[in-house]
Amino acid sequence: MLCDKAGFSKDKPCAGLLTNKSQQFLKNTGYISDELFSHPPFLDLKYIDWNTNQEKIEKVKLWNIRRNKLDDWLLNRCQCEILRESSFWRFIEDGQGIKIMLRRKSENMIVRATFLIGADGPSSLIRNQTCQKPLIQKYITFQEWIKSNRELDDMVHLIYDNRISDVPSWVIPKNEFVLVGAAFKDLSVKKFDILRRLLRRRLKIEGKSMKKQFHPICRPKSIDEILFGRGHVILVGEAAGLIDPSSGDGVSFALRSGFNCAQALNIDQQNPLSQYAVLCNPLLKEIEKGFKWADIISDPSKRLERFFKADKPSNYPSKFRNLEQF
Repeated sequence: MLCDKAGFSKDKPCAGLLTNKSQQFLKNTGYISDELFSHPPFLDLKYIDWNTNQEKIEKVKLWNIRRNKLDDWLLNRCQCEILRESSFWRFIEDGQGIKIMLRRKSENMIVRATFLIGADGPSSLIRNQTCQKPLIQKYITFQEWIKSNRELDDMVHLIYDNRISDVPSWVIPKNEFVLVGAAFKDLSVKKFDILRRLLRRRLKIEGKSMKKQFHPICRPKSIDEILFGRGHVILVGEAAGLIDPSSGDGVSFALRSGFNCAQALNIDQQNPLSQYAVLCNPLLKEIEKGFKWADIISDPSKRLERFFKADKPSNYPSKFRNLEQF
């Protein structure tokens, strides 16, 4: 059984960019429909550092997808009972397996299961009830869909500016819109407004705001924060803490950890958790590399030396040096 509070076809605040890891995974599942893609369908990366006045282009061909369409496409390939508009609130393990308590509309439900798989994201209730593992640091992502006044290049603009956040902001062409997003340690609407003003000045991006979205995202600091589960409870994706701390890529980890979970259940139906942890070892190694890059990209001087490989920073215009001037 697969259950979800929102009924699955929801408009998630996701950048909708699929890296090579996600692309390869989805290609192995079969034909990829054109309706999954936004325009332009493939995007390279343009890094812009407003602290040190550096730029860099990387040819990566990210898939520019429509997240709700991807969810529907994946859901149509599920071969299980689907319970929509149902919210989890607690579970109890006993000698007969797991008793899962759900709320569906105004009714309470109890479901008996052998295993409970938590795929409930960065604020996972299942994780919180499973153990007292260290809490993962969370950021709040803020996205705005702007009816664009201009057509951008076929690139994702990743903007580094530590006056706004210690993680990059993003500007993505999406059909007739420009998607502007940023992540903060708290819901910093003021800093997002500053980002929008800078985008108008620096990149000439302006237009009518059509939609705003907020959502938490995990940013682990240590492998110790990753939790695969306990007993007959298995955690996948961000519920387990599986996300790249440098790029914020969570989709590829959700896809691959979900697949690993299924593989582990097929291999060992008595004790799949240990097998699942073994299968996820490559994901942990990727995240460990992500910690190193996260340290580099969060520091302007390290970015300059290690990422942009510039000899010295350019003198950045003084009128952009501090936030108080906005």
